[in-house]
Amino acid sequence: ASGFSWKFIHSTASSTLSHAIGSVVVNASSLVTIGVWVYVTNVSNKTAKLKLIRNTELGMSADVIADSSSGVSNNTWTKLQATFTPNAAGIVELELISTSTSSTTDYVYFDDMEVAQA
Repeated sequence: ASGFSWKFIHSTASSTLSHAIGSVVVNASSLVTIGVWVYVTNVSNKTAKLKLIRNTELGMSADVIADSSSGVSNNTWTKLQATFTPNAAGIVELELISTSTSSTTDYVYFDDMEVAQA
C-alpha cells in the first residue's frame, strides 16, 4: 500500500456515494479478475462495492458487483474481487461505491486495486 486511500464519508445516514475510477482494457475469452482492498469501520451499516459496469460489447449483460456484505469484518483490510470472462476485446469501466443505512460516523476506505487476466 502506498500510505494513501480513498475515504468515503457519508454526510447523511441513508445514502450512496460513488466514484468512477477508470477503465481496464481486456482481451477476449479469458477470465478477468479485478480486486480492490477495502476497510469498513462498521459493516452493519456501511457496504463497500466494486462495480464493473455492464458492457454488452464484451458480453456483459449486467453489472458485475463485488461487495462487503459478507466475509468482511469491522476495521480489517479485505480484498473484494469481481470476475468475468469477456467474449470480445474491449474496455470495462470501474466504479467504487459506498452505501450507508445509518450513522454518519462510520467510514469506508478503498485502497490498492489489482487486475489480472488468465
